[in-house]
Amino acid sequence: MLRRLGVGPWLDGQDGWSTLHGDGTPYEVCLTAEPGRVRSRLLVDPFPGVPDPQGRIAAFRRTLAPALDACRAPDLAPLIRRMTVVWHGAHAPLAGYSPLGLGVGLDTPGAALYLQRGDADEAGQWRAAETALAAVLPDAGPARALIDRLAPSARLASVGLEGVAPDLGRAKIYWRLDRPARLEALGLDRLADPAAAAFLRLFEPAGGFGPDTLIFSTGFDLADGAPADQKVDVCGCPACLSLTSEDWIERLDRAARLFDLAPIPVAALLEGGQAEGLLAGFGTGGRGGRRMNFYAKPAREAARR
Repeated sequence: MLRRLGVGPWLDGQDGWSTLHGDGTPYEVCLTAEPGRVRSRLLVDPFPGVPDPQGRIAAFRRTLAPALDACRAPDLAPLIRRMTVVWHGAHAPLAGYSPLGLGVGLDTPGAALYLQRGDADEAGQWRAAETALAAVLPDAGPARALIDRLAPSARLASVGLEGVAPDLGRAKIYWRLDRPARLEALGLDRLADPAAAAFLRLFEPAGGFGPDTLIFSTGFDLADGAPADQKVDVCGCPACLSLTSEDWIERLDRAARLFDLAPIPVAALLEGGQAEGLLAGFGTGGRGGRRMNFYAKPAREAARR
């Protein structure tokens, strides 16, 4: 799949650029723990060897159909194309940043699109997000209402689309808070419950979370536009929490036991410095109830072996 999405030349040692990670690695893996099982996805910054964002977008469109066939989500193609066209029509990609990412299910059907913020001011970012979600949701009213509540106190990070088919999936917005706010007042009642708070306490440092450490998201059902789930991700990078492999192993093991989720094989993934932990997320709502995500990337040299 990596070669199908244009990462082959990078894997073979050729030059390329990606802002998915600070070291230029253009992919990562996401492991999702639910009660009784762990699912995996590959998240890719496509075509890192193409020098300009518009060229990447064009290459991505040409390879989208076979990529979706491979992850058994071909019917999602029209919505992904529509959201991409609308998003990049609302504002240009931000110069020097990767314009989009694609997620593909490795052991279950499904695909995901992630579109990074563009070159507009903050008000323009939120307007573009509203337009992008309205392009794929049958009723964008709930999404529009959330954006209205978020805009005064939050920064948009990205918009996205995850699912299997046009009536089986979610359109999503991701953001960071600029100032403290009550989650209930923002309509994030599912993240205000004790389980989400307990998850965050496993990671919270003595001085509290910094402004960039937490990334929030809300998904809206593609079938009817209703809020479907909410998630908070905790960044463990050196600039945020600087978590070690031992930290990830201990905290995610505790979380799995606390919430009765299948254990994520964190130790096997990070063993010997072959991979690095990035983020951990806790989500509530949707058909699966509670879930926990762990994101990791290969160490740069290991990625090219």
